[in-house]
Amino acid sequence: MSKGDYEEGKNRLEKIMPNAALFFPFQYNLGLCYYHLNDRAKARLHLDKARQIVPEYYLPYVQLGHLDSFEGKDDPAINHYRESLIRNNKYINAMVLIGDIFFKRRQVTAAVKYYDAVLTVDPRFPNALIGKGKVLFYREQFYKAYQMLLMVDTKGVYDKSLHFYLAECAYKLQDYKASYEQYTKLLEFKSDRFFITTSL
Repeated sequence: MSKGDYEEGKNRLEKIMPNAALFFPFQYNLGLCYYHLNDRAKARLHLDKARQIVPEYYLPYVQLGHLDSFEGKDDPAINHYRESLIRNNKYINAMVLIGDIFFKRRQVTAAVKYYDAVLTVDPRFPNALIGKGKVLFYREQFYKAYQMLLMVDTKGVYDKSLHFYLAECAYKLQDYKASYEQYTKLLEFKSDRFFITTSL
């Protein structure tokens, strides 16, 4: 969905919200619209209202965790992701997101524990493979990292940081053509959260 679509969605939901303030889908989707429009305060307001309306649903916790993570609030983010797992233990990407926070903190052993737990459930889970690849890159095992990252299936949903790490690995391995191609691919996703949370 484009930014314009989120703007239109926000405007429509705001008009009907006074008459449907306790309707979970409206609160949740309005929170998502503000999230994608980068209005984090209003996104948090509506996502938290959605959480209060249907506390057993896992996705508001995931989105609140994203907001915490963007704002550098690592511990609250981890708590929100854990809350989402309590409500839906099949949403294993929450474990990857926790692992990513530990990786960002350079608590690599803890990060690996979460990535490995996901890969035990699904050995081809894209974001867990990316997580393990990031760890190998951090440990300067560039060839192993590159091979791990190349295993990621990009036909579905995946963390676009994959292209950054593929580009960096290729550069370290002196495959400059592949590095250029991966950086070019990364730039196709300029609205991705990677560019919000990462300084290049």
